[in-house]
Amino acid sequence: MNKFGILAKIGSIFRDLFEHGNIGPFQDKFNFWKPDDIPSLVIRSNSTGADPVTGPVQFTFDFSEPVNGFDIGCITVTDGAKDLLQQVTNTSYSLEVIPRPNNSGIMTVSVAAGCYTNLAGEAGRAAKITQPFNTIQSILIGSPPS
Repeated sequence: MNKFGILAKIGSIFRDLFEHGNIGPFQDKFNFWKPDDIPSLVIRSNSTGADPVTGPVQFTFDFSEPVNGFDIGCITVTDGAKDLLQQVTNTSYSLEVIPRPNNSGIMTVSVAAGCYTNLAGEAGRAAKITQPFNTIQSILIGSPPS
């Protein structure tokens, strides 16, 4: 193999590494950084199913890795009120959200892209969850059955 063949092979290895994070037979031996390996977030609710909630909802924010800069100001809530944000682990936070009183609709809890970073300073991805709610109090009119 001449020097141009060697350079072409080396170029191919670097292209695979930086474009795909693939280093062939050494893939299992090393943990390489990939250019698209930015932090991500999944927001979960303690409410199951599509039925509307009638009271506070606990939301969990699970990050793909430890992050910096994440605080209550990063969280946007529509049709509800944020309570205390608590860090549960180095990759998980918890927040109780109280739906708007005497109303019904869909609460939205979201975090904008770039509001937090991983420890290397790379901006994180956005995330969003919706939750139906109904806090309208039923009022009985008339006399109770005897």
